[in-house]
Amino acid sequence: MTVITTIRSAFGFLTRLPVGPWPLQNDLNGISAWLPLVGLVVGGLAGGLTWTATLLFPPWSAALSAVPAG
Repeated sequence: MTVITTIRSAFGFLTRLPVGPWPLQNDLNGISAWLPLVGLVVGGLAGGLTWTATLLFPPWSAALSAVPAG
């Protein structure tokens, strides 16, 4: 399998992002090396949204927008 297919499989396995038809890869053993990357991307997006929301909105509104994003 190519590296791109393996990364797409990791994103498809851990998130709800539409990355293409499932299964992208029959053997899920190869995706374990890419799981930290998926966590970093998802956590970075959720953290960035939370930080931005706290600058723009009151705390309660920021929490309501950040929790579903994570």
